[in-house]
Amino acid sequence: REDFYFNAPQPPELCKHLPKLIKLLTSKVPGPYKAAVASSVFPSLGAHLYQTTFKYTDNVEHEATLMDCLVAESGTGKGCIDKPIDHIMADIRERDAINEKREAEWKEEMNTKGANKDKSKRPEGLIIQEIHGDMTNAALVTRTAEAEGHILFLKVNEIQMFDALKGNGKAGHQYLVMCLSFDPNNRYGQTRIGTQSVTKTVCLRMNWNACTTPKKVKKYFKPVCTDGPVQRISFSTIPQREIGADQLVFGDYDAMFDAELKPYILNLCASRGLIDCPQATKLAKKLQKECQELAVLSQSRVFDDLSHRACVIAWLKACVLYVANG
Repeated sequence: REDFYFNAPQPPELCKHLPKLIKLLTSKVPGPYKAAVASSVFPSLGAHLYQTTFKYTDNVEHEATLMDCLVAESGTGKGCIDKPIDHIMADIRERDAINEKREAEWKEEMNTKGANKDKSKRPEGLIIQEIHGDMTNAALVTRTAEAEGHILFLKVNEIQMFDALKGNGKAGHQYLVMCLSFDPNNRYGQTRIGTQSVTKTVCLRMNWNACTTPKKVKKYFKPVCTDGPVQRISFSTIPQREIGADQLVFGDYDAMFDAELKPYILNLCASRGLIDCPQATKLAKKLQKECQELAVLSQSRVFDDLSHRACVIAWLKACVLYVANG
């Protein structure tokens, strides 16, 4: 019975009637890639929401913490998600570049002063949301603290690049980061004795995208297959095409595309406070009931465990679209 649910030969087809924003973001990719792009754009969209929460059916408030892993065979075109994410992140990257320059200038100033010279404090307002996978734990804590509640964003080409987040040397640390990034009101940080060391406690907020192959994803999550990380991630895929199939052609991400995208981004950036989306709540309750019935019919503990947070993820995506549409 589990084989019936988890080893289907093809994923379900993408809905024919898409929300306007998703229709726009998938408009430049050929049909076989649309479902992967539709799923993969949510972490970067969610990163634009600041001090915005949504209350789930269990009365717990969530932020738009979304993580997506695209799993497909080599050569299937996993790079189809790159351009849409690049255009979504354009405004955040523009601000990040300014603050990265300020940080670099401060570091250069510190390096030119002697040990006994008065050194200026680290600049304030260094909000840098997009981070790199290869960073120390101290850097992650610092970036989170300086983000002042903004959601960090990470995009890695291979899921294995997440291993670089084992900055504190602890095995499996990257899995802990994945879990906490999804969980509301988590507490994360580090304590050091040295006066120059980073000692902070923060609420970790990090959305991310990653790509990998079916073989690699099984190997990567094998140590924690029954634990939390897998339940918190939205997995997407690209169906393999027939051997010798014709080349697929992508559209241009031009100025008109950016102009159409801009109002949605502005709506996300302008949002604040607790947002009530009745349609999303109704959808969540419907999904919960469907999953509950399937779990009973299949008597699959795996399906039952995975379905709870899967409903939360679907609901969060609906909430993000609700805000993006104003």
